[in-house]
Amino acid sequence: MQITFIIASIAAVAAALPALTPRAPFDAALVPPFGITPGQDPVNGSCRGYNGVRIPCNCPPDRNTFLTKFRSEVDRNALPFPLDNSAASKKTRVRSGITVLQNLQGPGLGCPVTSTNWASLL
Repeated sequence: MQITFIIASIAAVAAALPALTPRAPFDAALVPPFGITPGQDPVNGSCRGYNGVRIPCNCPPDRNTFLTKFRSEVDRNALPFPLDNSAASKKTRVRSGITVLQNLQGPGLGCPVTSTNWASLL
């Protein structure tokens, strides 16, 4: 009886641990829109990006997919995401977003910055 209670108690504590880990601050509303729609003007497998630069037609990615990845990078403290509205913080968030965008599916496996209008925000 006591062993069952102990095992059940350990399992309950273990299940609660992820919920006890605080999440890093992240507000998706502070991530600027991409400013580019994927699939525009397809020619020979590439599409039109910011300022007419050719980009992969699947760029930019789905916003929800991007935000999920961005949040996970912020949560693991890999990227800064300041929450204030200063010019410096806005630029930091854009730089962090560009890093996620360019490495969305692994190192160097993402979308170029020209799949957004974010370079103009720096």
